[in-house]
Amino acid sequence: MMKTFLGTQPIPSELAFTEIEKIARFRLPADFREHWSITYGGSPVDYHFLFESGVFLIQQFLSIKLGESELLQHYQDLSVMLPQGYLPFAYDPGGNYYCITESGEIFYWNAEHWDESDHGLEKIASSLPIFIEGLCFSEKG
Repeated sequence: MMKTFLGTQPIPSELAFTEIEKIARFRLPADFREHWSITYGGSPVDYHFLFESGVFLIQQFLSIKLGESELLQHYQDLSVMLPQGYLPFAYDPGGNYYCITESGEIFYWNAEHWDESDHGLEKIASSLPIFIEGLCFSEKG
């Protein structure tokens, strides 16, 4: 089932994806490219993600545009704290991020714990489609 996103941006070009891959130093998973080719960032109407360790809120998926990519800007701003191989693609109201890896796994990054042994990263989904399908409107599911 396709989820609804509000405030989406224009469809990213192939060059925009290539620009991100060059900076991130890995190929974006196919399901990531597919999702951004449909929703182009934006805020999910279903903005809760329920996980065994708690309820996660998603405020915004970052847009991808050649030369003006929100996703790329956030990645560059966070690169000092965020380990290599994790690409932020969305954030919560508290300034924490959702990251994807080259293998497509989704991690929640608690920025307050970036200097701990696990870097504040917690795996919450094995793929972007599973993450998006898990979004729900309320914290009760």
